[in-house]
Amino acid sequence: MKISHLFNAVCVVLLTATPFSIVHAITIHLDFEATGFALGSSTGAIAPTDPVTGSILYEAASTIANIDSLTAISMTIQTHTYSLDEVGFINEGSSNVRQCIGGTFNAICNVGGRSNDFRIRWDQDTLDPIDFAYSTGTVDSWATSTFASFSITAVPIPPAFFLFGSGLLGLVGMAGRKNV
Repeated sequence: MKISHLFNAVCVVLLTATPFSIVHAITIHLDFEATGFALGSSTGAIAPTDPVTGSILYEAASTIANIDSLTAISMTIQTHTYSLDEVGFINEGSSNVRQCIGGTFNAICNVGGRSNDFRIRWDQDTLDPIDFAYSTGTVDSWATSTFASFSITAVPIPPAFFLFGSGLLGLVGMAGRKNV
């Protein structure tokens, strides 16, 4: 059997054994700075952290699609640095489609006092921020709808991956021709 026939047979097996999906998840970067926090009650207390800045990476089909999975978080509120183990996401639905990423202590996106918890919500269609709320382990929780910055962008796949892949295909093709 010729090498080129063997190569073609392997390609056919791999292509038929690999499940195809029309939509593939891409990495999305959420970057924000929320400011102007107010206490739920009007006691005049000052928020322990203001502004709150953060960066979250997640997988989705597009910037306006539902979240598939969270991949990284970089955010510290007061002295608590969040990890992926304590963060989740939900699509809240309702009249305007909302995405929500938040802590899991009080159920995702329900911020309650006496825990290190947070939530950030935005309109899925317009990518406009809705609000950010957090608590720091005290009875109080803080909220704002003011954002100094808010962006949701797709992380581009480096062109090097495409070049590497096409280079490999070229090498395989040349090796197949030499062995024919």
